[in-house]
Amino acid sequence: MPRVDRALGVPFDRTLYFVINKTLKKPHDPVTPRVLSIAGTATSSLISGSGTGDIYKIFAITRRDGMELKMLSIPCDFALEGKEWHCQIKLA
Repeated sequence: MPRVDRALGVPFDRTLYFVINKTLKKPHDPVTPRVLSIAGTATSSLISGSGTGDIYKIFAITRRDGMELKMLSIPCDFALEGKEWHCQIKLA
């Protein structure tokens, strides 16, 4: 039991729910052997890699702090077609 829980006498749920709205896997596309094509692909890889690095960082922090991580990835091609523009939640 962490120190804060002992001090307060109440156990807390330490679960982080993380939703990412992109695909985590980048498709492997061939690159033409030209400087601009290689530079563009390298830049794209660096940008998408930073998002993946952020996820690993969040994972490491939750492990260090004794938290549970629940992650959901929504792929870019996911399309929700509904009649309502918002989510309707019924509370009991």
